[in-house]
Amino acid sequence: MPQVDRVEAAGATPPPRRPQRLIVERLAAVTFLVAALALDVWGTWQLSQHLGAHTDLLPRWYGTRAWILEGRSVYEPEVKAGVFEAMHGRPPRSDGTASELDDFAFGFTYPPYVALVIAPLAVLPLPVATTLWLLIGQASLLAACRLLTWFPSFTPGPSPTGKGESRSVRMGSSLASRHFRWLVLVAVLWPPALANLIFGQFAALVLFLLVAVRSLLLKERPLLAGLCLAAAVVKPQLVVLAVPLLLVAAWRRPGWRRLWLGCLGGITLLLAAGFAVAPDWLAAWGEETEVYARVAAPVSAVGLLLRLTLPADWTGFLTLPLQIGMIALVTWGALLLVRQRPGAGLPEVAGLVAPAIIATSLAIPPLYEWNSVLLLVPLAEALFAIQQRLAQAQRPFWPIIVVVLLLSAVTAPLALAYPSQSRVVWPLLVTAAWLATRRLAPRLTHPDGRHRGRFQS
Repeated sequence: MPQVDRVEAAGATPPPRRPQRLIVERLAAVTFLVAALALDVWGTWQLSQHLGAHTDLLPRWYGTRAWILEGRSVYEPEVKAGVFEAMHGRPPRSDGTASELDDFAFGFTYPPYVALVIAPLAVLPLPVATTLWLLIGQASLLAACRLLTWFPSFTPGPSPTGKGESRSVRMGSSLASRHFRWLVLVAVLWPPALANLIFGQFAALVLFLLVAVRSLLLKERPLLAGLCLAAAVVKPQLVVLAVPLLLVAAWRRPGWRRLWLGCLGGITLLLAAGFAVAPDWLAAWGEETEVYARVAAPVSAVGLLLRLTLPADWTGFLTLPLQIGMIALVTWGALLLVRQRPGAGLPEVAGLVAPAIIATSLAIPPLYEWNSVLLLVPLAEALFAIQQRLAQAQRPFWPIIVVVLLLSAVTAPLALAYPSQSRVVWPLLVTAAWLATRRLAPRLTHPDGRHRGRFQS
């Protein structure tokens, strides 16, 4: 009997692959990875060359560079004038009429601690800084996709919070790898992600930080989760609901003090660093924000939807009450969660990241397509819930991915034809998908079967 037949007859596993074959496969994989990275860096460099000074990094880069090299405040009028001249090739008009959009450029309309984040890039030439910043955005998006595919499971043992609860760990890597591949495919072709990767906004970095908070809460690492939540304040309007909701929901739960210490301590350090960059930054930033609001006229998704569907007289009357009502509804849900299960642990709090993002995208201005990249969290949760239900029914999941890709292909031209109105499309689509799949989400349970609430995964 041949050796292979004897092995099969004995029920043994086939012999492992030869070491030479493994070496060749790994070498080919490394070569492909290096070539893909080189192509990505080259393409990003070409994009930065094409953008030139018309990149959203310019005001931050110019203001931080003036602070580092010349010791000037990031909010000085000369900074705004320099940004305008770099973008338009001429100085602003001397008569001071800067109310028209064709003769206006935003200055450093960010908190001053943002300069500390941009400082390593500000000492580099603008094309190099833009390339590195776009690559950071790409890495943030990929890292967020990877963390979103970490599924919670619980093993017996001491909890890091010291309260005797089971510790959360990730599931098998093969399942996570399959989900990671199709989630990356969805993300890189998704219009909000494409807009963020092209224009180089902070939203991709904030997305990664919020997903990191979510994963660290699932792993019961409250101190690190609090620090990541504080770092997400680099763009305050994107986390204006997530920060208080997560802190309130964690109140009196095991490990809440560490979460609060990390978050509030980190925010305090950021505010103190702001005074080191610009001692009068509170008044200066408030003035820049007021100018931005007057010129850009930012609107929320709720306000834009009302503007598109109702008469103008009704829009101003209904927008603010609906925004406040939506924020109050999410806050009430978080408080109700705390009251019902005050000792359920921090992993359940991680489930509030997605609704906080949804409420922010709908009720908090400004509404821009690149900020909608944060909706990748509820979108992924909805897709994971659908995938699990289809797997139980032994049905393929790829048609759902095709539908999402077709929606991306259909909605992408809308951004060119209707750049302002199209911004409300994906917040509404993702919100509807997340709400529709909420009951499909698996339940979090301990190994002993105790209910831990629902978690989208």
